[in-house]
Amino acid sequence: MTLPADPGRVSHVHVRRTAPLILALLLLAGSADAAATPATTALEAGPFARAGAIFVVRVTEVRDVRSPGGGLGRQVVRAQLLEALKGTGTAGDTLSIIVIGQRPTLDPARPSVPYFRKGKHERYVVFVDRARGRFAWQLQTLYDAEGRAGGEKIAAVKAVAGWAKERDLETKARKTLLGLMQLLKSRGRWSPGHAARELAYLAQIRPEAFDRKTVTLLSRLSAVGSDADQRFWLRRTLQVLGQKDAAERKAQDAASGGDPWRDAFEIAQDAEDRRLLLSRLLQAGADAFDKHGWWAWVRLEPSSRVWLLDALVLAGRKAAVARLRALYGPASDAEVRERIVRAVGLLGSDADVPWLAQRLAGALVRRAALIALARVGTPAARGHLQRAKRKDAPDEARWIDHLL
Repeated sequence: MTLPADPGRVSHVHVRRTAPLILALLLLAGSADAAATPATTALEAGPFARAGAIFVVRVTEVRDVRSPGGGLGRQVVRAQLLEALKGTGTAGDTLSIIVIGQRPTLDPARPSVPYFRKGKHERYVVFVDRARGRFAWQLQTLYDAEGRAGGEKIAAVKAVAGWAKERDLETKARKTLLGLMQLLKSRGRWSPGHAARELAYLAQIRPEAFDRKTVTLLSRLSAVGSDADQRFWLRRTLQVLGQKDAAERKAQDAASGGDPWRDAFEIAQDAEDRRLLLSRLLQAGADAFDKHGWWAWVRLEPSSRVWLLDALVLAGRKAAVARLRALYGPASDAEVRERIVRAVGLLGSDADVPWLAQRLAGALVRRAALIALARVGTPAARGHLQRAKRKDAPDEARWIDHLL
């Protein structure tokens, strides 16, 4: 990202950090500065295309500013420009950034927190665009760029900048594929997961770019990979390439009808963006979640499914219990299954006791089922706990007595 030269050398950047849903909707509008060839990654199609400039910055000072109503609603941030990834800018320039709004959370005691922390000279990749009618910039989104993972994020944006300059789509798709495969096989903390998700995007745009050797490698990695999220996205990639879900995808697209929230969810760049969208959906009420939440479930990687289960518990969505029980069978990830049992125990009632009792037969979720029955705490639940005690497991029997 780059900023125009400022006569005073200090660039005043007006930053508006909108809610994730609004941000994602803005991304749908497209950009006059987008590359002539279609985007080959979700990062390029979203924040990269929309931003007028992209910078790596180091925050040097953070001040809280009260909004006109009297509450703390914005921050003034001073940051040093380290590198321009899109646009033009001079390393060493000082940027003044106004951040409007706060980051939402799912903690009932603290529903929102500031975007930047005081006293922390942290590094970020900021995506900015020129504010209308004034010599200023506004923030569209940002990446935390601290540490080794931060360096990988910066490298990923640089790679996209290089691919975006390619005018021939076939060449661009081939370069993108080669680059993503290198990231997938790297030992990075962030890059392999990012590459897996972007491969799924590329498979939708240019499936012909994937040769047989690459498909074979992806198939092997999707079966033996150590990270559940990576396996999820690689399997998604293979499904798209094999056209196994073509009819289902067509039906889903027709059902979506171009719904803004679903479109926003589909182009969200990473797990954090999708979770923020889901947190807004939970705040919108039960009807909104019933309309979109379960649709989103099948598109979530396992770690985000675990997050959503915990979020449903925090939100007290007791009406979701029946759907959670139905999702247990198709769930293949052990942690997701355990969290479903936990959520049913926290949100369920006496009507859910027979289902929880059936889970006692599963070795991987038995402990979670015992705790869930104790949380329901009805006479029927306590009866199942009493009957669950086994003579061949005295330690567990004593623990069940403790639960009772």
